[in-house]
Amino acid sequence: MKKSFKVFIFLALVIFLFFIIVLWSMIKINIDANRVFKTAQAGPLGKIKFKGKVINTAIIKRYGKEYVMLCIKLDYTNIDDFYIFNEYSGLKIKNGIATMSGGVYIENERINYVEINMNNEKKEKFYLKDGSVDVIELLFHKGGLIESDMDLCK
Repeated sequence: MKKSFKVFIFLALVIFLFFIIVLWSMIKINIDANRVFKTAQAGPLGKIKFKGKVINTAIIKRYGKEYVMLCIKLDYTNIDDFYIFNEYSGLKIKNGIATMSGGVYIENERINYVEINMNNEKKEKFYLKDGSVDVIELLFHKGGLIESDMDLCK
């Protein structure tokens, strides 16, 4: 065989192996994310219900993005005191105030009211001042918050 053909075969194998590794990595990441998601919904986070008005927000610049932290005066909650902050989730409920991430800050989207898992539907509902509603799966994702941010709502 010619040397150029052997080089072509070698490069084709390297590219094929690269795509197999990338595909395997994407599948593994998806499986891990689903495990975290189902664990959060099945554990204590999946039982928490609350709703209330956003009384304060803080815009936090971190990791090259802006995130919004929400302080929520609770109208209803099925738990008086709760705290979790780990690599995936962040939520604090204390003295009738919930502290949580509102996700990436978008200037024209101001969150006015929040309903969390109210009908055991495993959803987080964010009512915006313009009347629209953002609905996401229940996870209490910490967004760009760090643990010290959990003390900003009093």
